[in-house]
Amino acid sequence: MNRRPAHTVFLLLLALLLGLTSQSLATARGQTRAGEAVVICSGDGFVTIELDAQGNPVGPAHLCPDMVLAFFAAMDLPQVALPQREGRTERAAPPPGQTAASHSAPAANARAPPTTV
Repeated sequence: MNRRPAHTVFLLLLALLLGLTSQSLATARGQTRAGEAVVICSGDGFVTIELDAQGNPVGPAHLCPDMVLAFFAAMDLPQVALPQREGRTERAAPPPGQTAASHSAPAANARAPPTTV
């Protein structure tokens, strides 16, 4: 098997790139949380503020490398078109002169708490 030198160099660079990116992914997964997150409900939606151990706001959170590509792919999905209703809708009502029958509410059947022996 005789490979060209450029092909061998390309394969080595690709293996090195794969090794470096897998290490950064492992590092991102192993990061511990430094503080708490406060979620504030505003009129525009949710706002999350990361706090350190003293309660001071810290910078914005980074995107998780595991799901960031799926997130970007989901933004490119086409709008879903829902089917329109066909036909007509009528309210179900009893025949004229009759009333709807219903059962009476069941009687309350509570029990006492368990006894201790």
